[in-house]
Amino acid sequence: MHAVQSLQRDSLKQSLREALTSFSRRDRLCIAASIACAVLQYHGNWLKDQWDSSNFHLAAETLDILYLSWPLSALVALKGSSTMSSSDKRESVLQSLGLSLVELSLGRPLDALLSQDETQDDKKAIVDYALKLTKEVRLESGWHYASVVDSCLSWSGVSTICRESHNFEERIFDKIVSPLLKDVMIFDGRA
Repeated sequence: MHAVQSLQRDSLKQSLREALTSFSRRDRLCIAASIACAVLQYHGNWLKDQWDSSNFHLAAETLDILYLSWPLSALVALKGSSTMSSSDKRESVLQSLGLSLVELSLGRPLDALLSQDETQDDKKAIVDYALKLTKEVRLESGWHYASVVDSCLSWSGVSTICRESHNFEERIFDKIVSPLLKDVMIFDGRA
């Protein structure tokens, strides 16, 4: 994940959500680990409370480098999120990560997976649907990855993370980032 001061709009190739289907399984796993690291690094400052895979972009010159992108002057979204408690903000960030991890595992955006009957505007309905997909995620990406997704979406094993701010970064690393990095190493035959 790279922080960029200025990037010309035309140099953005496409959002991660748009490019999901073109990545190999290994690429999607590496991107998942990279986004989890970005959540750990940028939550609370650069990362909005409500985000999704469309906020991450790939530069046209180097498709292997992700950029977090949104207008810095968009204070309206930040004002709306300021009414949330700090634990609610952490929960929202983890839910957003879980949803993105499901998309990366399955190689498709969630809105493409939702049936016509399911509303795409209700975050709870989307999270519930993503939880139903964890078996499919487990088959595609393995047990550790699926456990990370479950932790992000349902707080399984990480419920105290959202209440205790002093351990937040350490627990996120132990329960979410580390298993994803370990999966990348296993996939590459380095573990």
